[in-house]
Amino acid sequence: MPRIVGKQRHRSNHPAEIPSEFWKRSLIIPYLDSVITSLETRFAEENTPSFALSKLHPAQMQTMSVKNLTQTCETIAQFYNLPNIKIEVELWQQFWHNKPNSTDQTVVDILKEAKTFFPDKEKAWKILIALPCMTCTIERSFSSLRRLKTWLRSTMSENRLNGLVMMSVHRKLIHGNLQDFNNKVVKKFTMNPRKLCFN
Repeated sequence: MPRIVGKQRHRSNHPAEIPSEFWKRSLIIPYLDSVITSLETRFAEENTPSFALSKLHPAQMQTMSVKNLTQTCETIAQFYNLPNIKIEVELWQQFWHNKPNSTDQTVVDILKEAKTFFPDKEKAWKILIALPCMTCTIERSFSSLRRLKTWLRSTMSENRLNGLVMMSVHRKLIHGNLQDFNNKVVKKFTMNPRKLCFN
């Protein structure tokens, strides 16, 4: 049972007859309230265009009704100023209907497919890729920044620091295409002549 004193400053002193009621009032109800508030903020009405972009994935479009797809396109077109998206989505649906394994595609693969004939779809996919789905990526970049920016590297330019952080965070992309990455780095270094003698 919680102690009831005249003036309690450091913890809540809710009136309760039994300990379970006290803990329910002081911990469980405030916790549930914060969870509900954060869910309402996350899935609020103003965030629906962001979620609507993910419905344009071929796996999602195959399960959607025509009416729902039309509403999604109107929401995206109005919010992101993409006027031709409705026409492109009809062509997009036919394009993926004829392709095998269209549900297994990642967003990056779909972006490559959209580059040629679907300019508004390409913009929509770029927006979707840029949207953070959680804060883990941001926290990961902060921890990478803390690891990279030591007192020895405190005078490097912002461009170089950004490049090092991106390389550190996206290691898998670099290791997957290491030879091409090395060639690009060598090409970048040869653009600026340096007075170094390698004997």
